[in-house]
Amino acid sequence: MDALLQQAAFWRSQGNAAQSEHVLRRALTVEPRNADALAALVQLQADGGNLEATDAGWQLARDRLAQQVGSNPEDLRGQFAYAQVLTLREATRLDGIARFERLMQKPAIAAEAKAAYRQALLWLPEAPGAARGLVRARTRRPGGASG
Repeated sequence: MDALLQQAAFWRSQGNAAQSEHVLRRALTVEPRNADALAALVQLQADGGNLEATDAGWQLARDRLAQQVGSNPEDLRGQFAYAQVLTLREATRLDGIARFERLMQKPAIAAEAKAAYRQALLWLPEAPGAARGLVRARTRRPGGASG
């Protein structure tokens, strides 16, 4: 699986989104619930502006990742990928940001989570209500409960 993900990343870095998507889809036929492959595919589609594919891909990734992290909450890569996918939509962005905050407390993934958290904060609207929404998201899960 790592080899396929590396290939997909290579093709993406070379500007060949079609080849990258092909490799990611092949990876998902091998491991349909692979968190990294799902997140990479959604991000690739979002970068390409393919809104129809992005909506379907986002929903599929969100649902599969939610199921995966629900059954295996200690899977930090899965938790990270789920948070990433959630931050791609305004309606779920605050939940994704709150998940990154919790992941920043896990040394094995803290640096990645902090970078993703900062990126997600940039996507928040500059309106004062956005900050209130973030505070509400933080207080919804007292004690940093995961899920």
